[in-house]
Amino acid sequence: MAYLVVPAQQTAAFERCSQLRGCGCPALLQAGVADFINGGHFYRHLKRMRLLYRQRRVWLAQALTQRLSDYLTVAPQAGGIQMQAHLKTGFNDNELAKRAWQQGLSIQALSDWQMSSLADNGLLMGFANFTSYSEAERAVARLAAIIGSGK
Repeated sequence: MAYLVVPAQQTAAFERCSQLRGCGCPALLQAGVADFINGGHFYRHLKRMRLLYRQRRVWLAQALTQRLSDYLTVAPQAGGIQMQAHLKTGFNDNELAKRAWQQGLSIQALSDWQMSSLADNGLLMGFANFTSYSEAERAVARLAAIIGSGK
């Protein structure tokens, strides 16, 4: 289950694109989530988590920049629980993501999320579970080893 907030003038375009992805979420679960949101619980949860996620995002961005700036560029972002990094020329995001998954890292190829053939070459990385900067550093060190082994 997911949601997306888009500008009103783009609603029709996003609706057409969303029909390409199926929604297998049961109605009872949707109703429960709707009650959770309507009761104000989701808003309170987001307010609490926003500060935590901001810190975790900073940790990952710093670790990536310090260790892998020769290979990728972190895309600035204001929120969310995933970070986007654009790979420099010479890297295949699908191959890197596949090897990362094999090594236990939850990293996705940015090109897998695009519908056009002019896909960006990059990685999508989660950071919500980091509890310290050292955890982010360890994850980035593992990614660095994967990138280094592919050169």
